[in-house]
Parts: sequence; structure tokens; C-alpha cells
Amino acid sequence: MHVFDGLTDEATSAAMQARLAKNPNGEKKIWRQEQRKAKMIGDKIWEAKMTSNISTVLHRQGQWSRAHQSLNNALALLDDEFADDTLVLEARKNILTNLGTCASECAQSKHRQRRVSQEHEWRKRAEGYFQDALDVSRKSGDQESVADALGNVGTVYMIREQYSEAMTYFQKALAIYQKLGNRKSMAIGFNNMGCAYIKQENFDDAKKFLGKALSLCKKEEFMDLVPKVLANLGEIAKTQGEVDTARMYWENALYFFDGFGQEAKARSIRKQLASLEAV
Repeated sequence: MHVFDGLTDEATSAAMQARLAKNPNGEKKIWRQEQRKAKMIGDKIWEAKMTSNISTVLHRQGQWSRAHQSLNNALALLDDEFADDTLVLEARKNILTNLGTCASECAQSKHRQRRVSQEHEWRKRAEGYFQDALDVSRKSGDQESVADALGNVGTVYMIREQYSEAMTYFQKALAIYQKLGNRKSMAIGFNNMGCAYIKQENFDDAKKFLGKALSLCKKEEFMDLVPKVLANLGEIAKTQGEVDTARMYWENALYFFDGFGQEAKARSIRKQLASLEAV
């Protein structure tokens, strides 16, 4: 039964303050308190959302396996009893998307560790989660959710190094975003296209799409997307031997990732910056 309609202002504010203070344990404590409240009143949907929020904090900390387990716990709460409930479809789609993201991160981690069989296993999981999210989105009839899911399937193809297939999904997603006029999603779409062009070593088109993404982010103040675009521009600059330019992009990206408490992303950028010292 779903009876709890939202977080209290106090809990929302406290969670945000904990995040801004870079206190992930404090943030998780708040979500767990809300999780217990939902469980006490028998609200499985809200309990699932709070469980998912806990996984989001774990994900920001780079604890992808724990985040993955937390998300599976959340998904298990949304049983068939609520299969056609609009709120459940939305929650299920979000959880499946986050599961796919966690699985993708795990696959990339195993790739860096050269654990080929485990990398393959996580890739398959990511593909399955994102495909399930696409199916749920189509069932709900929400075109923006469909576009999000298409983009996520494209991301799986990127991990599998099938860049032409990834581009096809990214183009389909971007076309929907442009039709809907969702400018933030358009910025995400432009960034995804830029990533695909980087992998295809088409740096001119990559710069064009990343430039569109960065311009839109600055104009509309989508500051959470800015460091992702900057990181990609830094990759191009390094590949083209423009060390000082790469350093500028990555230092700016690091500033944002640190500010947003995205520890895993910040660690990755620090490694990239360290790699410039050997150039």
C-alpha cells in the first residue's frame, strides 16, 4: 500500500545539507530513518525510493557493488502486486536505470583491473537492466523516459566498444529530446554524441557536440553536467597533445566534482591529471 506521499521538508533539507557538507554517512543516516518510517507504515513504494537514495550515496562514493545490492533490495520491494501502478512504473524504471549505471561502473572497474570474465558478466547485467528500463518506459508511455533508456542502452554499446551502434541509440534519444524541447536532456544527448565521436577518433565532430553541450549547460546553468563535458574536452586535448589545455579542462572538472561530492569521478580526474606529468 502506498500512503506516504513525500519527504518532510526537514528531512529533505537535512539530506541536502549533509551532501553539501560532504558527509555521506550523515546523508545515508537520514535516508535510513525515512526508510524505517516507510517500512513501519507498510509503504513499499516509498521504502524502495529511500533504499534507492541510499544506493545513490554509495554510488557517489564509488562503492558500486554495495550500491548494486541496495538497488536490488529496492527492486524486490516493487512486486507484481503493484505492476501497473503509475508510481511503481516510475520507481521501477529509475531503479533499473540506476542498476544499469552501477553495473556499467563495475564493468569499467573490472576492465581497468583486466578481469575479463567479470567485466563481461557486468556488461551483460548492465545491458539487461537498461533494456528492462526501456521496456518499462515504453509501457508507461513517457517519451522522455524512453529517450533516457535509449541513451543508456547506447552507453552499454560504448562499454562494449561498438561505437556505431552506440551512436544510433544516442541519435534516437537526442531526436526525442529535441522534439520535446527538454534542454537539459539535450545537453546530455550532445555530450553522449561527443563521447561516441571521441571513441571513433572524429575529434572535430566531438568538439562540435561537446561545445553545444557546454554552451547549453552554461546558458541554462546545468552545472552538474559541466564537469562531465569538461572531462571529455580534456580527453580530446590530451589525445591531440595539448597538455596545458587538457590540464585546464581537467582541473576545472575536478573543482566541480569535488564540490558536488562525487568522489569516484574526482579520483578518476586526479588520475588523469597525474598522467599529464609523464607527458
